[in-house]
Amino acid sequence: MLRRDNLTLADDQQALRGILGQLARQVELGRLIDRRLAREAASAALPAPRRAFVEEELLFPLRQRIVDLQQQLAVSQQGVLALEVVIRNNRELIRGVDRAINVTVSALNVAVTVALGLANQRLVLDRVSSLNEATSALIAGTAQALRTQGVEIQTRAASTSLDMAQLEKAFADVLGAIDDLSRYRREALPKLDAQIDRLAALAARGEDAIRKLDEGNRAEPDAPLAKPGDRG
Repeated sequence: MLRRDNLTLADDQQALRGILGQLARQVELGRLIDRRLAREAASAALPAPRRAFVEEELLFPLRQRIVDLQQQLAVSQQGVLALEVVIRNNRELIRGVDRAINVTVSALNVAVTVALGLANQRLVLDRVSSLNEATSALIAGTAQALRTQGVEIQTRAASTSLDMAQLEKAFADVLGAIDDLSRYRREALPKLDAQIDRLAALAARGEDAIRKLDEGNRAEPDAPLAKPGDRG
């Protein structure tokens, strides 16, 4: 089983490596477009409405997309490294199982049988207790609802008119939210730019870690292949 897992994990790891290349190219393309839009937005000849459009509708979503791609790149790099750890641990487990299988199988069978019997007993006890508690709570809750629900229905039915003061406040809040969103997008541009640079540095560190991992794999001999009838 572990040997088959390692074959599957190796395929998954190879697929992640392909995704890394695609994400790196997309991030680089996004940053090229970002630099062009940033130069255009900083141009003194650009009218204020046009500058606001470039910053809020083009540059802001572009930088959000770049951050998303960089985060995907970092996650994929972590996936490559994590899968390598699992593969190597599986190799160690295979060796451990081969050493212990003839000693512990009988004891394991007894332990599993006893554990299953105890678990079934605990399951039945828990279900009986839960049923009793649920029944008691249902009875008490139904009685309480019968007492209070009629008054609640009458109270709510009598208060269906709209509060004009609250309606006017809600309308003002909506208009304020639109203004706040526009201001937030303009103010968030420098922070997104800084986050892009930090994620780019993180991606570079991840790529360096993967390169060192590959060098170690090339130096380590491959694990022996499974033979028919092998266990583990």
